[in-house]
Amino acid sequence: MDETPTHLHETFSWCSTCYIQPVTTISSLPKLKEVMQAVSNHASTPSATDATTIKLIFVVDDDEDIGYFLIQVIHQETAHHAIHHDSAQKALEEIKRHTPHLFILDYNLPDMTGLELHDQLQNFEHLKGSQTIIISADHPPVSEIRKRNIVFLRKPLEVPRLLKTIENALA
Repeated sequence: MDETPTHLHETFSWCSTCYIQPVTTISSLPKLKEVMQAVSNHASTPSATDATTIKLIFVVDDDEDIGYFLIQVIHQETAHHAIHHDSAQKALEEIKRHTPHLFILDYNLPDMTGLELHDQLQNFEHLKGSQTIIISADHPPVSEIRKRNIVFLRKPLEVPRLLKTIENALA
């Protein structure tokens, strides 16, 4: 009987060392990009959701492996498009050319916090309706996050919860 997963999140989850690992623990794995390539060769592409409009998601995380992983999950498991930026400044520069519907921001960026970036993004008229998800392994100020109606997800991320949060934010 073929037990090939139909979706990435049925077999794989994200861990704090930025590697993909099966739900059952494996002690060592190759780098994330190699694993994601192997997974994408075996995982079937999900069918396009009924009348879902493809939306743009900006992922801002200075860790390239985490950014790559999030982009791969979004592209493989949703109908949406995602762009990764490794700094707040680069994301702010790209805002002039794009109108993302959702931001997934690491809290600890090298040039400012995810909350500071969120606040700057809200100053752009064309982004007033955009949603934000903050991700962090640390303990950001939850009261400030709640005050801004931002969703917070703690790393390591659980792929099914991440996907559900993304869909809820874009609904």
